[in-house]
Amino acid sequence: MADALLDRAKGPRTKMLMDPLGFELGARCPFCQEDITDVPKKLHRRNDGDWGVRSCPDCGREVLTPAPDRSSYSVGLLSPADMKYLAARGAQGEGA
Repeated sequence: MADALLDRAKGPRTKMLMDPLGFELGARCPFCQEDITDVPKKLHRRNDGDWGVRSCPDCGREVLTPAPDRSSYSVGLLSPADMKYLAARGAQGEGA
């Protein structure tokens, strides 16, 4: 599933920092802010290393997290449409 996500992505992709202070604070989906700390990860191997893939239970999008589990950060792949949506939310004062 993660292969399809990465291979189908069109245009520029932005890595969004989710949890800069460490796993202990919990991970949140960069799209909807749902807590995904306890969502199990599936291991996904790529040329650039091992990644854990979590599917957000709220919005259903996949979030990639560098392996092992206690990584210091997580990233979400944002499409241009996602960036426009987050910019619009930010402009309305809802934050991203």
